[in-house]
Amino acid sequence: MREPELTAINHGVRGQQVASLDVDRFVDDRVETAAEQPAPITLPELETLLVNSQALGSRFSPHPEIVGAHLLDWHGDFQAVTFNPVVFDEHPNSVVLLSFGSAREIINVAATLYGNCVQ
Repeated sequence: MREPELTAINHGVRGQQVASLDVDRFVDDRVETAAEQPAPITLPELETLLVNSQALGSRFSPHPEIVGAHLLDWHGDFQAVTFNPVVFDEHPNSVVLLSFGSAREIINVAATLYGNCVQ
């Protein structure tokens, strides 16, 4: 046999091997969704915790025009914030939605200033 014929046979055999490889038989289609876990704290609870905190409460004051919003004194700069997604949806260009992730920075600053006893 000549080299081109051997190459053609090898390609044919390899093609059959790949075609006969059934990867799907190794896949388990029975994927169960994880049970939804409730958040450890709700946004209203987070609001109450921060606004009434001895370490941070003085940095929050009620917003003079937007019900459900606060003015947050953050490094000498006042920001309009809310913990309520509905208030944020109504005022997306003027209010920042504080949630678990964004409030973490505030809590970390308070912990640094006042120790780990942020109440």
